[in-house]
Amino acid sequence: MVSYDQNIAFQAEERIKVQIIKSLGADQIFRLLSDLDSNVVMKTLGLLRNLLSTKPHIDHIMASHGKQIMQVFWLVSIPNTADSTKR
Repeated sequence: MVSYDQNIAFQAEERIKVQIIKSLGADQIFRLLSDLDSNVVMKTLGLLRNLLSTKPHIDHIMASHGKQIMQVFWLVSIPNTADSTKR
């Protein structure tokens, strides 16, 4: 489960947002986004959205973690074949 409150992440200073990303790490974010529980996936996406909430924060976070964040968004944009078959 995502241990950070999404709303706190939205209002946090840039240094806190960077620390949240570093604490979770790309591997953990990937695991959360691959979770079978759609609530976990949605909470994780909400957290990422809130971490990237203002232009200055986006610029700084993407400069230091852009590759990992883009991998996350790529992962989410690829439909899971098993899920697609069920729809």
